[in-house]
Order: sequence, then C-alpha cells, then structure tokens
Amino acid sequence: MSTVRRDKGESIFNNLQPEQRARVDGWLFDDKHTYKQVVGELLREFGLQTSVAGVSRYYHSRNRLRKLDGLGQDAQRTGTKENDPQEAYESVLGRIESMALEMAHCSQEEMKTRDLAELVHLLIAARREANEASRVALAREKLEYDVATACLMHKIEMDRICEDKSIDDGERIQAIREELFGPNLPD
Repeated sequence: MSTVRRDKGESIFNNLQPEQRARVDGWLFDDKHTYKQVVGELLREFGLQTSVAGVSRYYHSRNRLRKLDGLGQDAQRTGTKENDPQEAYESVLGRIESMALEMAHCSQEEMKTRDLAELVHLLIAARREANEASRVALAREKLEYDVATACLMHKIEMDRICEDKSIDDGERIQAIREELFGPNLPD
C-alpha cells in the first residue's frame, strides 16, 4: 500500500478563504471540537476532505502561531509609555514561562514535547543571559573598587612626593612617573 503524502504547500488548509479559516479555528479553539468532528465539518460545510492527522497538524501549527501572536500582543500591552524594551522582554519571558507550565500540566496525548522543549530552551537561554549580566555587573563593581583603592594608594604617595621640598619639579615628575608606571621607564 503506498500513501501519497502532500507537500505542505498543497495542504487544503493553505487554500482556505479567511472566513473559512476563521470558522475552522473557531471549531478547534473556541468550540473545542475533536479532530474527527472537524474532519466531518470540513466535508459537510466546505466539501473538503482531509484526515484526522491533517487536522492535528493544522491545529498544532495554528496553535503555535496564536501563541506567538499572544506573546507579541502581551509585549505591546505591557510596554510603558516610554516603550521600555526591558519591561517588554521580561513580560514575554513571563508569558513563555506560563506557557511552559501550562504545557507541562497537559496530558501526554495533548502535549507536544518538541514545543515544550523549545520553550524550556528559551527560558534556559534567558536565565543564562541574566546570570552572565549579573557576573559582568559584579566584575565591573570589583574593578571599580580595585581602581578606587589603587587611586587612593597612589594619591597618598603623590601627596608625599608633592610635599617633598628637597626635590625640584623634574624630579617630582620622575618620582610620580615611577610611582604610577614602575621604576623601569623608557627615557
């Protein structure tokens, strides 16, 4: 038995009119019809024949798109008057986290493991990015403290050099250079 597999571009769902697509989406997402019921509705209302597997593929494809649209709308709604990108980013991450939790609570039959894995990978990447930003901020703070400490130490020595009345300006400059850059200076 050979089966004819259609290319994605040949799917009957790609040829639906916008109002037909809205109707199919309504059956699947609003009315919560089973895939088998949608197969029957497609045949009865539009004269289109498809399989339960075809409806399942369409459902998961549209569901992904609807979730992405929801993320974009959440980001737009959450943005402040100044359109703070950080706030929008955090909002989207929060929505992704909620989606992942919702998916994790679904039954095995309803859950698409690949979709859940993609969301978890996004969350892990965001966490890594946040951790790296914290490490960079801490390294900067340490550097600033070390530089401030070194400046204070040099200032004390600079004050001592400047107060020394036994040396002239040229010797003072040389002493300051050696204090700042070490004793092995080029001439």
